[in-house]
Amino acid sequence: MLHYIFNYFITIQIITTNQYLFNNQLQNQKKQQIIQKNLLLANNLNTIDFVIKQMEDQNNNNNNNNNKNPNKKDIPKIGPKLQNNKQCNKKSQNSALMFLSTSKMEQEEILKEKKLEKAKKNLKIGFTSGQIICESQIDKENFMEDDKQEIAFYEEQQNIMEEDEDDSFDSEEGNQQIGQHFNSDKLRDRQWRYNQLYGDYEDLNLLNQEVDLSNCLKNHKIPSILRSKMVDWMIEVFGNYKQTSSDKTYFRAVGLLDLFFKKQTKKLVESDVHLFGIAAMFLATKQEDISHISLDDIVEKVGHNKFTEKKIREAEYEILRIVDMKIDFPTTHTYLNRYLYKIFSSETNQTILQLTHFSLYILKQCVHDDKLLDYKSHILAFSAIVVSLKVYFSNLKGDSISPYNDLIQQEVQIMEKMFELISQSEHQNAKECIQRVNNFVFSFNQRYPELRNLEKFHY
Repeated sequence: MLHYIFNYFITIQIITTNQYLFNNQLQNQKKQQIIQKNLLLANNLNTIDFVIKQMEDQNNNNNNNNNKNPNKKDIPKIGPKLQNNKQCNKKSQNSALMFLSTSKMEQEEILKEKKLEKAKKNLKIGFTSGQIICESQIDKENFMEDDKQEIAFYEEQQNIMEEDEDDSFDSEEGNQQIGQHFNSDKLRDRQWRYNQLYGDYEDLNLLNQEVDLSNCLKNHKIPSILRSKMVDWMIEVFGNYKQTSSDKTYFRAVGLLDLFFKKQTKKLVESDVHLFGIAAMFLATKQEDISHISLDDIVEKVGHNKFTEKKIREAEYEILRIVDMKIDFPTTHTYLNRYLYKIFSSETNQTILQLTHFSLYILKQCVHDDKLLDYKSHILAFSAIVVSLKVYFSNLKGDSISPYNDLIQQEVQIMEKMFELISQSEHQNAKECIQRVNNFVFSFNQRYPELRNLEKFHY
């Protein structure tokens, strides 16, 4: 009898295992079909169109599944989870960094405020003869139970800090104990949330500080080619001061000049470009460089004694007055670095360095054309990175060693990450900008055959 029972259970186990393997095989087949379908779509369509369409479909599915806030406004974002800022803001009050930097008394006050907010949601309060009556029968111990573990954790952290002040952790055992506490999952999770929130707010602040440079030459009698020559000449000037100046200084100078043109109501003429271009470079080097270009060099080596010190200082003052002293606004270079960090973090392998270098080269080409400034600075920087990625993958596809389908899949994945950095409402605008940047880059030498400073000093 036992033999039959044993055989029965063995048979059931075999059937269950086979069913599991069969289901797993079906799931793998479905995944492969989806991957193949996506590869075919991406191969037939433009990769960017495919990514935008895929993200729109995903967003529509999410909206259908979650109709709690159908009238929710589309909040501009660069970093992930920006639309959850309000929720993250409440969570940030419990951040480990906040607790570790405050005294024990302050910690207790913060926890009390948190409990009071929680109580207001759960309690209905009425007033009778000057006494507060709680209509709901909520036990205080149940109310505080959620925070007991949290309080104990932070008290333990505070004790560690106090012991550390008394130099009681000089031993290896003490150092190991500190390491265990600060490597705990709770603390790491809270630090990650804090860093994530800080990063999202930094991205939002960059968007809020963005300046409008569109139609900067509209009110002036300055031809577009003259501005392009000035922008190209700035590359030569800062290229001769590589030990002290950087690309950041160059983009600051270009941005200051364009913002001055944009905000200046007085009509400027061609002869003004040279003077205000020099003044913008002088302001930029003082703003960005540790050891800035001296005024003597600006007058003699940069301006070739065409303008006196007094004239340059007057032009410098005029720029500061027109831009209302706000010269620390984010430039296209700021957004370029931010996006590259978001995608590649702090990785520094050869491929990423090449992509960074090429993206910077494309962005320098773009600022030659004042028409491309009609797009927002962060969209222009975003487009420069996307074009550099497309060129990179296009070159790889020409290599017969690399599997074509794998490259398509990698390109789709990285493009998805890129388009997650901007709000969905900007996808179509970004697509147009990418197309214009792509066309401009490959026709740059035909448009500006005489401007060779970028090619000379960038490589």
